[in-house]
Amino acid sequence: MEKNNLNIIAKFRVGSHLYGTNNINSDEDYAGIFLEPIDYLLSPFKSIEEVDFSIKDKLENGKNSKEAIDEKYYSFKKFIKLAYNCNPNILEMLFINKENLIQSSPIYELITSNKELFLSDTIFKKFFGYATAQERKMYTTSENYLRLIKFYEIIKDKDKKLTLLDIEDEIKNNNFYIFKKKLENDRVDFYLKVNESITFPLNITIKKVLDSVEEIINLQSYRKDFILSKGYDFKFGSHVVRILEECFELVTTKNLIFPLQDSELIKRIKEGEMDIENLKRIIHNQKQRLSHLENNHDLPKHFKNLKLIENLSIDILYESIYNGRKKIWIMQ
Repeated sequence: MEKNNLNIIAKFRVGSHLYGTNNINSDEDYAGIFLEPIDYLLSPFKSIEEVDFSIKDKLENGKNSKEAIDEKYYSFKKFIKLAYNCNPNILEMLFINKENLIQSSPIYELITSNKELFLSDTIFKKFFGYATAQERKMYTTSENYLRLIKFYEIIKDKDKKLTLLDIEDEIKNNNFYIFKKKLENDRVDFYLKVNESITFPLNITIKKVLDSVEEIINLQSYRKDFILSKGYDFKFGSHVVRILEECFELVTTKNLIFPLQDSELIKRIKEGEMDIENLKRIIHNQKQRLSHLENNHDLPKHFKNLKLIENLSIDILYESIYNGRKKIWIMQ
């Protein structure tokens, strides 16, 4: 779907610029909501849930440049469902501050005036789950990089005409996993697992492997310093602290204020100014605080406001459909 044909009902600046953790090199992130065309709302054969207009622009070290733009829009119906399920990235969009609200409409204003309907006890499960996933990446990204470097040290001085099969014993002795995979016609091939995301067939030449590994290392070079010096990925570490802090604020105040109150702390973590032991302590304390709050809160059960949210959505869609096929309620 073309952007100029998209019935946008809200557009926001999100990411580091919203949180207050951006620096001069931060790229721009945008998100928004669009109202599906009437034929998509009514037809049983058409559906559209999101559209992506991101512009990718990488530096030589693999990091996004300032010119890179993330821009994704969610359909109204998908947005409502995700908000009802307390999706962390979506709930944020109900509390966007004026400075980061780029485009609005009466539909969006109606949704946000009822934003407390979307806060329920499922917020603990969703935010804890998201934070746990980011915490896992905080370590596995570092481990994956270190294993890649270890593998590179093994092969970098080998005869490039050899295959991985020729040095199989050395690979195994360095605790790299080799597995077999059944292919078509009952043929079996053997593969090397370098880390969680990288595998190579054993019959490939070392020259081809080196070319691939060196390219990956160059693309991830911006991670090298903090992985080796701190033992964790700064970006994911900052996400963990931010998500847990957002959850606490939403539960205790039913609100989320941007820039985030702990933006300076999160920014310090993001820029590698905190050692891993202090970060672990902060995360542990956040989790303990939320665990206590999970047993002492006044949020409704997840299903409690479902009918109210459904009625709100139906009213909006009913008005949209029966006001014709033209764009409606758009405020420039």
